[in-house]
Amino acid sequence: MQLCHRGAALQRASTLPRVRPSTLLPCPRVRGHYHFRASPSYSTAMSWLWTFGSVPEIDAVALKEKSEAVVGGSSEALIIDVRTAGEYTAGHIAGSKNASFLPPWGFASRVKPLLEGRPKDTEIICICLSAHRSIGALKWLKQQGYENSFQLKAGMQDWRARKLPEDK
Repeated sequence: MQLCHRGAALQRASTLPRVRPSTLLPCPRVRGHYHFRASPSYSTAMSWLWTFGSVPEIDAVALKEKSEAVVGGSSEALIIDVRTAGEYTAGHIAGSKNASFLPPWGFASRVKPLLEGRPKDTEIICICLSAHRSIGALKWLKQQGYENSFQLKAGMQDWRARKLPEDK
């Protein structure tokens, strides 16, 4: 049995958990291929994984001021860099903490320690390279009740284009 191209992230049968036959639909175009039909609860639970869309943003200059306040201790904001550890080590915004979005199914276990003890109204700013991974991270945070969350507009690419400081 093969999953068709529309199976997206669940394309390889070897990576699938045991699936009830009712969740697989025959492909109308290719004989012997099947499509995975996600249950409504699965679709809702994983909706944050889609890294496109519109989310609240903060520009680089405002984030620089926020970063200085975090480092100086005058702000309780949380700045989360969702790039990989290697990207973070190569250069990051002062006061930020790393919790890689990749792979996305482990994101929760990496970000929850940063959120422990913080109230739901904490200001949270997510950063990635081009402002795509941070969209998924923001959607996850909002599902957890952290409504005061933003992403760095245009990501680290814009930060670097403006020649703003980075810690290494």
